[in-house]
Amino acid sequence: MFASVSVISVTVILLCVSFSVASTSALSKQFYYTNVESLKQVQNTVTEISNITANIGYQIYDDVAIQKLILYGETDAFTVANALSQIGNYRRAFPFIISIYVLNPENEFLCVSNGNEFFKDSGIYRGRDEIANFGDTQAMEILENCHVYSQYAPIPRILKNDLTSLALYSYVKYDLLAGGAGVIMINISGEWLEQIVQNEVLSRDQYATLIFSDELGVVFSNPRTYADGIGYLGLERLRGILGDTADGYSVADIDRTKSLVAYTKPDKNGWRYVRIIPYYVLTKDTLRLRNTVVILAILVLAFAVTGFVIGSLPLLRPLDEMKLLIDKSRILLNENYYYPRVSNINRLLMMGKAQEAREEYTQLMDDSYNYIKDNEWSIITKLAATLNQSVAKVAGKQKQGRELGIPPIKKSADGGMGDIGEIDLEFRRFFDRMEEFFSTKPMEKKGDLVNTIDAIICREYPDPSLCAAKIAQEVHMSGPWANKQYTDLKGESIPDRITAIRMLRAGELLQSTDSPVKDIAAAVGIPNTTYFYRLFKSYHGQTPSAYRASHKAGQ
Repeated sequence: MFASVSVISVTVILLCVSFSVASTSALSKQFYYTNVESLKQVQNTVTEISNITANIGYQIYDDVAIQKLILYGETDAFTVANALSQIGNYRRAFPFIISIYVLNPENEFLCVSNGNEFFKDSGIYRGRDEIANFGDTQAMEILENCHVYSQYAPIPRILKNDLTSLALYSYVKYDLLAGGAGVIMINISGEWLEQIVQNEVLSRDQYATLIFSDELGVVFSNPRTYADGIGYLGLERLRGILGDTADGYSVADIDRTKSLVAYTKPDKNGWRYVRIIPYYVLTKDTLRLRNTVVILAILVLAFAVTGFVIGSLPLLRPLDEMKLLIDKSRILLNENYYYPRVSNINRLLMMGKAQEAREEYTQLMDDSYNYIKDNEWSIITKLAATLNQSVAKVAGKQKQGRELGIPPIKKSADGGMGDIGEIDLEFRRFFDRMEEFFSTKPMEKKGDLVNTIDAIICREYPDPSLCAAKIAQEVHMSGPWANKQYTDLKGESIPDRITAIRMLRAGELLQSTDSPVKDIAAAVGIPNTTYFYRLFKSYHGQTPSAYRASHKAGQ
């Protein structure tokens, strides 16, 4: 129960961490897709307003009533009043326009239609002295140097007085071919752009929206103080992020705060629309959920540990009993421990290595003595049965196998296994008998064994299935034991002897017959011609064809 709760708790913690990492990545992409679409809406609206402003500028410039001021400098009272009225109509038709200025620099004549209280000046300014008293000095500098600015490219401006400030964007229209002809300036309210951005921002307290120009820097900031707050280094960092000309997003440190930055490609004015959100704001809900689940998992784990410790106190056992439980778990839970050891004992015995088999048995008993003594009857009986089967194969005679083998292991009166010491002694006597059997087997019988095996090979070599195990069955021995005895006496193994006989016979057939190599290979028990070629060349040093040719030439 404790283990299950622990595994579940740790798994939950790991899953929470993985979920947090994956969800943060997903949220970053979602932030990008959502905000780039939002910024594109702002971009499209700004472009639309710029196009509308450009059309108004063309209409004003082509208006007959206003052309008299712009192109000809006519300043009679009727022309001026008519032009000023017409300019006011254009301004009032579009709520985002706060003022329109028309300047004829050659005649030193300025016409102002103002709908904003920041500058209350509206009307006509004649002569350099009156124009110099006009409050919007920034505009006058732009109008007098209009050819420096692109037509209908928004020029960000901030006007200030003792009480307040006014953000606006100015567009200029002039005729490149008209020399000293008039200039028109249309001023758009900065509040209009702020309102567009506010309508597209989902969380106004956390998001920052900038409009950035490589030439002008930050041309818009919402909140207004954000651009000033991140300072020069923050703006330079932002400029580096915006080096790409496509839509995108990036994770970067802005003003020492890890932030996600989404941005659009430049519009026709070279403006990039940027939205910035602190990374912790984006991930706070995910982190809060992760931390809550992790805390709960830790509490459950702590509760399980406490319950386990308290529940285990009355069940503590002496060290010997704990060792017994460990031995039991080691054998029961790890099949790779017991059965390979028994298999290795059996293999050593089949090879005639009784001493090494005894050592492996002793190690097995030392490792699991307490467990075998008190708990498991089947292990010891299974070991005895396995060894007795091997003895019967090695001895070759059923009666002799019974004499060499382990006597039946009897249960005690209470159904248990009996004295483990007595049983262990029987096993050790068994290994003594096997050592004696392997060391005292008559040499003449071994000689007969070699002759018998050779005779079988010479008789059966055409059989492709001939092998050491098949020969061992005929001499009533196990394959490993028969092969060991033969190798010790003959100096080569049974498989090697089979190959040698086949290669010698193949050589004879190549010399004495014209049969195809394929038929000769099958005749000596090797139906695979490719394998036969490889064996023949390895044994004779020549291919079958070369061998036949060389012996034919010798004859």
